[in-house]
Amino acid sequence: MKKENQIQNGIRKRITVTLILFVTWIIFTISGCVKQTYTNTPTRISSTSTPTITPSITVIATLSTTPSFERFQPTTISTSTSNTIDQQITMITAGYAHTCALEASGNVKCWGSNESGQLGDGTQNSSNSPVKVIDLHDAKSITAGLYFTCALTRSNNLKCWGNNQFGQLGDGTTINRNKPGNKVDLPQGIDAYDVGDNHACAVQLGSQDFYCWGNNASGQLGDISVTESTSPVNIRPLVANFGLPVDILSLATGGRHTCIIGRWQGGFIPDRVELICQGDNRYGQHGGSWTNGIYDISATPFNMNSVIATGDGTCTNERDPFPFCWGKNNYGQMQLNALSAWPYEPVALGWNHSCGSSGPEGKASLYCWGWNYFGQIGDGTKITRRSITRVIEIKEQITSIAVGWAHTCVATKEGTVKCWGANESGQLGDGTDIDRYTPVAVISP
Repeated sequence: MKKENQIQNGIRKRITVTLILFVTWIIFTISGCVKQTYTNTPTRISSTSTPTITPSITVIATLSTTPSFERFQPTTISTSTSNTIDQQITMITAGYAHTCALEASGNVKCWGSNESGQLGDGTQNSSNSPVKVIDLHDAKSITAGLYFTCALTRSNNLKCWGNNQFGQLGDGTTINRNKPGNKVDLPQGIDAYDVGDNHACAVQLGSQDFYCWGNNASGQLGDISVTESTSPVNIRPLVANFGLPVDILSLATGGRHTCIIGRWQGGFIPDRVELICQGDNRYGQHGGSWTNGIYDISATPFNMNSVIATGDGTCTNERDPFPFCWGKNNYGQMQLNALSAWPYEPVALGWNHSCGSSGPEGKASLYCWGWNYFGQIGDGTKITRRSITRVIEIKEQITSIAVGWAHTCVATKEGTVKCWGANESGQLGDGTDIDRYTPVAVISP
C-alpha cells in the first residue's frame, strides 16, 4: 500500500511538472507573437519602393518614440480612392494650413485644415489626403486666403467657400460655407481676382473699375473707410492731384493691402504707368517713393506690368531684367537685393518665406528663402535661410508654386504635386500629420 502511494505521488509530480512546462511554453509563444506583431520602432519607408499603407505601419507610426529625424522620409499617398487626384494639375494654392489643386478637368481637390469648411467637401472635417470640392466642375483658377478658398469658373463666375467672418466670401452674409455656394455678385466680364488674408478683389483687366469685399480694418478695400463689406464695393482708382482714371493692367492682394498697376487715360503724359496701393503699409509694402499714395513706376528701369503680393510684401512678377520686391523682410523672405541675380519664374510670396523656380526642363531648379522652423524651405533642415537656398529632391520643371503660412507645395510639368513643411493639419496631403523637411509626393501622375 505504501509503495502504491509512492508511485501515485510520483505520477502526480510528473503531471504537475509537465503542466507547468506546457503553460510556460504557451506564455513564451504568445509573448513572442505579440512582440513580432507590434513594435514602437518606426519602419523607414523607402522613397524607391512601391508605397503601401498597412495596418501595421499605422500602429507603428502611432507608437513611435524614436527621434524626429526618422519622420522626414519621402512618402506617397495612396492612389486607390476616388478622392485621389488623378488628373493633370494646372494650378495649386495654399492657405494658412490647407492646400488645393486644380485639375485640367476643372475639378478641384483640397486637403488640410477644414475647421471653417475651406476644403469645400461639404464637411468641417480636416483631411490629410485630397478630397473633392463638391458642386464645382468647371474651375479655371483657384486662390486661397487664410481660411477660405475661391475659384473662378470657365464662365467667369467667382465662387468662394470657407471662413466668412468678415464677409470675404462675398455672398452678403458672414456665415461660413463648407462648399461653393452662390457666385459673388460681380459684373459680367470679370477675368482676374486675388484674395488676401480675409478680403478679396476682382477686376476686368483693361477696365477702370475693380471690386473688393471682406475685411477692411486697414483700408484694404480702397473705399476710404475701415468698414468691412460682405458684398463687392466698386472702386475707381484715380491719379492723385489730377483726378485721372487709369486702365487696370494688374491686380494683387496682400495680407491686408491691395495693389494695382494702371495706365493713365488722358492728361499731360498719356499711357503713363502707375503702381497704386491701398491698405496696410506698416512694413513699406506699398513700396518706393510715394506722393499722395501713388508710386510712379514709369521712371524706374523696370518693366513692371504685373504685380504679386501676399502677407506683408509686394513684388513685380514681370521684370526687365529682374523682379523688384519690397515689404516686411524680418526673415529675409523678400530678398530685396538677391533677386536681381537670378530671373525666377514662377515666383510665390509667402507670409514669412518665398520660393521661385528657374531653369529649362531637365535642368530646372527650385529655390526658397526665409523662415524655416517647420522645414518649409525644403533643404532638409529647420534653419532660417536669409539667402536663396536650393530645395533638394526637386528635379522636375515647376509649373505652379503655392506658399502657405509654414508649408510649400509645387506642381510639376509631369502633373505631380510635392509638398513639405508644417503638416499638423495634413496640409502636405501625404496621409500623415508629420512635418517634412524635404519634399514628399502628394499626387502621382
